[in-house]
Amino acid sequence: MSKRIAAVVLPTAIAYAVYRIHTLNQQYPLAPPSQAQRLPAVLPAQPRKYGDEVDYIYARIPIGREVDDPLKTYLAAFYSTWTLRVEGLLTRLTGCAPDIPSDGPPFVNGLFPVHSYSTSSVIVEWRTPEAVLGSFRKRGSTVIGGGLQELSAVVREKEMEIGFACAQWVEGEGHIGSTQMALHRFYMRFLLESARRRLERQLR
Repeated sequence: MSKRIAAVVLPTAIAYAVYRIHTLNQQYPLAPPSQAQRLPAVLPAQPRKYGDEVDYIYARIPIGREVDDPLKTYLAAFYSTWTLRVEGLLTRLTGCAPDIPSDGPPFVNGLFPVHSYSTSSVIVEWRTPEAVLGSFRKRGSTVIGGGLQELSAVVREKEMEIGFACAQWVEGEGHIGSTQMALHRFYMRFLLESARRRLERQLR
């Protein structure tokens, strides 16, 4: 009986995951540089180790009322996503927050130290846990070791535009594999979509 259930559930779960990835890819294509440059600064002073490429996605949300602090509102919605709350809980329980200076209170129990903060955007840093990096090192594999993220929010007329940019650095020799990069970008899109849905409910 359990094998029959697995035979039904597993293909269904895989099909849904593929559908979800495809849907989010279509909904949030990576914005071209010229488009990103007209928005709040996207990682304007990223350290050299993060490379030249910046993944950037954004969404526009119709608003039915005045938003006093767009960035603060966006940050609250973004960091309320359940996956980030789980990451924050694990960080607090294990005490494995990155030892990085923070320009202001870090987010999610210290998981995201702040690099810089302005009225329209905040840049934070994140790092892959050392235990995960260690397992990749033993295999001689390349992995995303960490990166900078920028969350931005502005209000234009009757819309609030939220952006999410990420520049990552590589741990190990070589380039990040296409599967690993695709999963990383899927998670970016999932986080932005979750924040967008939450904000749409709040700002009607």
